[in-house]
Amino acid sequence: MNAPKYLHAAFSATCYRAWLGERAFDCFIDHTPPPAVLDWIRRVSGQPSGWIITADNPSGRPAHDAHNRSQRTRLDAALAAHQLAKRATEHIDPAGRWPVEIGRLIASDDRRTIHALARRFEQAAYVRVAPNTCALCWL
Repeated sequence: MNAPKYLHAAFSATCYRAWLGERAFDCFIDHTPPPAVLDWIRRVSGQPSGWIITADNPSGRPAHDAHNRSQRTRLDAALAAHQLAKRATEHIDPAGRWPVEIGRLIASDDRRTIHALARRFEQAAYVRVAPNTCALCWL
């Protein structure tokens, strides 16, 4: 996808906060993920990398809270069906212009499944969490 510049800028500036137990770890596009995030992915899946995905705000457009909550429930059910381990994430606009999105950090190296889920939930992009960087993956 050729993302509009405003969408690329917004997604690139977002803080992708992953919750591991009671502690939060911030991931940023084009930066190395926190070691604790990579350690959790390796420990749970045996893989070197994972993903961050949301079902909120399809196509990068604001949706009502009730719709987003419903989509999150469906995403969690889909992740359970695929037996994918997950942790909660918050996707935070540092400028405060966009409401916080709720998503999931997924311990898996299965790009095909994550891509299919992002498409199913009408997302514009998802995040690859790799040992050397976090990267946007556009649909």
